[in-house]
Amino acid sequence: MAAQAVKTRQTAAIIEGTHTEVFCSAYQDRIFLIVSQFEKIGTLVSVNRMSPTESSSKREAQTFNTRILMGSDEEIWHVYAKQIGALITEHASKPVLLGIALKKHSPQILQQILKLLETNRVW
Repeated sequence: MAAQAVKTRQTAAIIEGTHTEVFCSAYQDRIFLIVSQFEKIGTLVSVNRMSPTESSSKREAQTFNTRILMGSDEEIWHVYAKQIGALITEHASKPVLLGIALKKHSPQILQQILKLLETNRVW
């Protein structure tokens, strides 16, 4: 029996004046994402949903466990990872492996990244 191909999408956009690459792959056991403004994987974060909720469409009702696997363990990467995890778990229950490397971060940048991921979703 032949294995299914890994569904992958890649795109780029200018976010707050900076070229930003997004790479999304849906593997059988998890979603792998890279969001980079440095052409590097950056900090690698594991994101797992901890407690399922009655209404999975409400991001604020979900709880996530984030763990830095490689790179700088800064609180901002946990914030981004939890928001990205919330976006993905609206449609899929797989854990997320996120590579993130950004020059700047702000709520506006996060919202633009979430929109870019949503328009290029593989989950």
